[in-house]
Amino acid sequence: MESFVFSDVKILDFTTEMGGYSTKLFADLGAEVVKVEPPQGDSTRQKGPFYQNIKSNETSLYYFYLNTNKKSIALDIETEEGQALVKELVKDYDIIVENFAPGYLASLGLDYETLKAINPKLIMTAITPFGQTGPYKDYVANDLVGVAMGGLMYLGGYPDTSPLRPYGNQGYFATSLFAAVGTLLALMYRDQNGIGQYIDVSMQESVAMALENAIQFYDLENVVRARTGAEDRQAGWGLYPCADGLVYIMTAGLSNAGGWQNLVNWMIESGVEGAESLNDPKWQDHEWRATTEARETFMNIFTKFAAASTKLYLYEEGQKRKVPICPVNELPDVLTNPQLIARDFFKQLKHEDIEKPVIYSGPPYLFTEMEWSLRTPAPKYGQHTEEILPQYAAHLKEGIKQ
Repeated sequence: MESFVFSDVKILDFTTEMGGYSTKLFADLGAEVVKVEPPQGDSTRQKGPFYQNIKSNETSLYYFYLNTNKKSIALDIETEEGQALVKELVKDYDIIVENFAPGYLASLGLDYETLKAINPKLIMTAITPFGQTGPYKDYVANDLVGVAMGGLMYLGGYPDTSPLRPYGNQGYFATSLFAAVGTLLALMYRDQNGIGQYIDVSMQESVAMALENAIQFYDLENVVRARTGAEDRQAGWGLYPCADGLVYIMTAGLSNAGGWQNLVNWMIESGVEGAESLNDPKWQDHEWRATTEARETFMNIFTKFAAASTKLYLYEEGQKRKVPICPVNELPDVLTNPQLIARDFFKQLKHEDIEKPVIYSGPPYLFTEMEWSLRTPAPKYGQHTEEILPQYAAHLKEGIKQ
């Protein structure tokens, strides 16, 4: 029988862009996640793109995505009443996730030690650009700074360009993923030991985890990996045009696995002019295939072959022939991809005041015993304030009377 694995977990969410995805992961698996929004609202509400290009506090598609299945309460934690209410709320909640600057919550009397004294089982996950300690801890940083300081941006781009930032707030999302993993580990520890704990998550460190083998190259061989982009480092490797876009091939270095020869045979079968010449023994020499002459020769032959076919055909036929070739999908390709459709990856969710359902990407995992679902759209600002806060305000007044 399917069930929500986190249905008994309650989270207070003080995050914006840097961390919002971490709490979404819990919400989509059944946790009760309550966004605690300041008077001006979550800053993500002002980030585009916006539904039908209408900018408002309730039309950000970015905000929609990060906050499915969550609730929203409006609470000014810089006031004494707001601080008192947080201390009441924390009695019933398992986790706090926040991305304030180091020391900010302490200045309000809402630091972890204070809240832990109220609820010893409390888990608090703090997400910041550089962590809670060290010489950079007080530096302000956005996603651009995070991917630059973490080393990822240096590897992005082409040899003859400056470093390029990867698309899509990769620093924020990497940090959110590690924050979610750390929070999950703390939950497991609490289940075993009955003790909560504080989790210090750094965006810089999260990004540095994504450098593949760049650090090892420098450590072991004193080599700084350079930007290569999608250049054809060898014949049979790189980005090439086809009938409806681009494909990427990686037959270079895979001659022992047959990738190169399979591609050559495929082009010969297709009657491509010049393909026969690629059977010359010199093409088995990796140094030769790295020369400008070899790369240009291969490009002229392969682009004639690829120009006659779509990227989906090249990919699917390449799979049959064991040729490592893949499409460079654009968004329409992703939305119509037969594999994603077959697995029911895309989900639709109806929003109040929006005529058409909004399409969301689904989970990257499928369970046999647990449930994942989009139950409710991102909440409107303060939508659940009257549902949640009055009972805690009543508790607070009762405590003052006593």
